[in-house]
Amino acid sequence: MRLAALPLLACLAACGPAREMQVGLLFPLSGSMAERGHEMRTAFDLALAELPEDRRPRVLEADSRGSARATTMAYGELVSMGASVVLGPLTTDEVEAATLVARATRVPCVGPAATGTHAPDGDPWALRLCYSDDDAARALAGWARMTLRLERAATVVDLRSSYSLNLARAFAREFSRLNGRMVGEVTYHSGTPQVATALDEVAALEVEVALVAGYGNDLVRMLEGAGDPRLASLVLLGGDGWSGGGLHQACAGRVAGAYHTRHYDPSSADPLVRDFQRRWLDATGQQPSDAAALTYDAARTVLQLFAGSAGGPALRDALLGLREQPGVTGPLTLDPRGTAVRRLIHLEQVHDPTGPSIVARL
Repeated sequence: MRLAALPLLACLAACGPAREMQVGLLFPLSGSMAERGHEMRTAFDLALAELPEDRRPRVLEADSRGSARATTMAYGELVSMGASVVLGPLTTDEVEAATLVARATRVPCVGPAATGTHAPDGDPWALRLCYSDDDAARALAGWARMTLRLERAATVVDLRSSYSLNLARAFAREFSRLNGRMVGEVTYHSGTPQVATALDEVAALEVEVALVAGYGNDLVRMLEGAGDPRLASLVLLGGDGWSGGGLHQACAGRVAGAYHTRHYDPSSADPLVRDFQRRWLDATGQQPSDAAALTYDAARTVLQLFAGSAGGPALRDALLGLREQPGVTGPLTLDPRGTAVRRLIHLEQVHDPTGPSIVARL
């Protein structure tokens, strides 16, 4: 969206319908991220059901389609319909687009899962309720160097994704700081044939470990397309983008190790986690993803604050004052920039034939 269009969007906040008790949902309900988007919608419904009916806000919905361009348009539509706060969207690229509209309209954007979102200088209107790519990169680089004692690394980067670029840069910086050697970088564009050859290119570099800074569907395609026998001696690392069906089956027996960061521990005995998982299983018949857990926590937080507030700037200020808010993904505290701090990072191994398991909390 052109910056010249922003004054018009700012007018929507003042000229549109009254925003009393109206929450906007902006999830990717179509496109490549649709599965996650529908999980986010279900997570919101579980949180909404915890409120008495007379305290539930009106819910407005729009589809980000997993696209930054569509996000910009959809956010403006939600504001014009009267949304006082917008929950979502999902990815870093989408939230970066939403941030422009949130700042122009003074309608806060609450991003449950966009790890790569960086708060702009000044007054924050886009809030990130999860750990950052920098946090994940430090955890992964530290695990590779200090626990696995690996010395030679490469990165695999999707040039179309801000999330992928930010995570890879942060990992390379931290791995080098820990006296590891960055040997090279393999690049690709998600959805193109070059995805299938990426891991063979990495294996040819003769490295010990590679950060695959992308999404789980691309990693599965890489493993299915790889033929270099040196892959068996390689350790793969990834961020929270490694999710979705088929990942464990694709990794098991193919590589020396495969680890990625998660936002919560599904094996936790915490009653809040257990209750969420039980309700999720009853609603869907499946186990919840990290996106579901993060959205549930974000929705509970927003709804509890919003139930007694007109939303907008007042709600934004209340969110910035959060301290140790309990959640499935752990206690939530926001700093003055609107970013979550001191969030626990869970490291899951997915290469074990017996199944995935949490092996560290970082």
